[in-house]
Amino acid sequence: MSVLDRADFGLSLNAVVVEAGLRDLNNELHFDLGTRTGQWHPYIDTRQGVYYRESHICSMDRGIIPEFKVWETKKRIVPIRWSEADREDASIKYEVLSPTTPGYEDLKILAATGSDPEYMLRGDAVLKCQCFGYEVAAKRCMRVGWRHTFERILAFGVPGVTRQSLSAKFSVDMNKMPQGTHQELVEALAEE
Repeated sequence: MSVLDRADFGLSLNAVVVEAGLRDLNNELHFDLGTRTGQWHPYIDTRQGVYYRESHICSMDRGIIPEFKVWETKKRIVPIRWSEADREDASIKYEVLSPTTPGYEDLKILAATGSDPEYMLRGDAVLKCQCFGYEVAAKRCMRVGWRHTFERILAFGVPGVTRQSLSAKFSVDMNKMPQGTHQELVEALAEE
């Protein structure tokens, strides 16, 4: 069977079945021309190109293709709100402001009142305090997912490839879309 239903990757499809099905919808779709013409790319072991005639449309995963993107993540240090300063991973950075800093006297008064946790006095010096913590961020896309590939082919406008034809050919719901702003949708479906 070509479809694997796994909770961690959504509904997965086999790349061989996807290639054959897309060629059935339009026989001018080609795959992996880069490898056939000796063009190397850094993800050649896990991805291949999808082409319509001679135009590159997008990348497609090799092997079993997850429904959605799979990202490698990393932790990075970012400023956080003071309300989160008691987090286990939080740290506070202190910067001594120079008396030549614009608005120094106003900041000194603010620090003396203690009404803003960002400024404090230590002796005669004004300290600017910033709170930092870790956040998990996407590092690189490890797998692009079949939804990405299908959406890019649809956006390119390949004749014979429609939401309805893809839904029928692969037994998937192509009207199922992620939620969010336009920018979030573009990032979710088309970012590589």
